[in-house]
Amino acid sequence: MTHEAELGENESSWSFDEFERKPLAEYLTASISSRFQAVEDESRTVALDAVWGAGKTFFVREWIKDLKEQGHPCVYFDAWQNDIGDEPSVALMATILDGLEGWKKKLPVKESASTKARELTESAVRS
Repeated sequence: MTHEAELGENESSWSFDEFERKPLAEYLTASISSRFQAVEDESRTVALDAVWGAGKTFFVREWIKDLKEQGHPCVYFDAWQNDIGDEPSVALMATILDGLEGWKKKLPVKESASTKARELTESAVRS
């Protein structure tokens, strides 16, 4: 039985993790953070591969909650849930744009650069 639907978005459900994967999430966070600590402007992408039913979605959702609590910008995109239409890239870009909206305000960017970034993003989405 899944308890995800019963929990709020910011509430952790690692206690329902029957496979005890929270230590793996902590290890990955520490490993990735230490590797890129010297290079703050670099993005990170992590690929997670496992058989169907192994708990990838559960793991990623809980890990993202932990990362956000630590101040890391994260975007969750469910390709299966967004499998509508002929252009999946539009849904992906819209999700990224929406997910990073709050983080854009925290960046110390000149107004002209911010305006240019917005224009380029809108142009890419339209294309």
